[in-house]
Amino acid sequence: MNFVRFLFQVLYNLLGDAYLHLKRTSQAEKWYLAALQAKPDHVPAHLTYGKLLAKNVSYSLTKSWI
Repeated sequence: MNFVRFLFQVLYNLLGDAYLHLKRTSQAEKWYLAALQAKPDHVPAHLTYGKLLAKNVSYSLTKSWI
């Protein structure tokens, strides 16, 4: 069961990356947050979500996620 959960967090993070590449930031954010909900300590999702915030939100909010 943990293996399936792992697959979901990776898949969600990759979907976020794909949407970010397409400059569809609201969809990217949705999938990054889904990855973090699936596994809150998933480091790649924290890093990619932090990059999204750095591009689109204030520095203070970004700093709290990195």
